[in-house]
Amino acid sequence: LLENIKEILTAFEKEELDEIVKEYRDLMVAWRDGDINKFITMYDENEESKILLENRDPEMAKTIKGLLEADGEKTCFVLVGAGHYAPENSVLKYLKDYGFTVQDLNK
Repeated sequence: LLENIKEILTAFEKEELDEIVKEYRDLMVAWRDGDINKFITMYDENEESKILLENRDPEMAKTIKGLLEADGEKTCFVLVGAGHYAPENSVLKYLKDYGFTVQDLNK
């Protein structure tokens, strides 16, 4: 993540901002359009994001599982960044592995 931040700051200095803006715009369009394959490809191409997500997703899913299985009547609202939905080993994948039903509302 630190390397990613340094890269962005360097890009500002080198006036490469247009490319960074295009990448983020492409990411937002893929998410908006429900193009999960494009979204996955974009994250898989970025090694820093991949590492960041892979390290955090199992623990995030475990925490969500605990919320969903807690005793008592309740409603849970969980918000995570878009990148945690797309990669192969995403939060959604771990929740499916725990036996939860996951529904893609874009379909």
